[in-house]
Amino acid sequence: MEKGPAADAEEKQRTRIVNLRVPTQIVDDIDYWVDHRRYRSRSEFIMAAIRLYLDYIEYRESYNIRTFQRGQLEEAPSERLERLKYLKGGP
Repeated sequence: MEKGPAADAEEKQRTRIVNLRVPTQIVDDIDYWVDHRRYRSRSEFIMAAIRLYLDYIEYRESYNIRTFQRGQLEEAPSERLERLKYLKGGP
């Protein structure tokens, strides 16, 4: 099914262009997957990677919260994050 001009205009309203510097080797790796028809474009590959990482972060955070609630962590995940930021010299 081919998208028409109305569908293209709607998709542009729901997305934003983000400029990003990426090391050449990573772009080559992305191009490999795009060229082998697993993905239609670099944008599609990058969106899939971002979604996967966001799902991972959400799962990890909910896992940490459940573990704290069961008493298996000594400090709350937010307290741990603040401590790690401090140790790394962050704000």
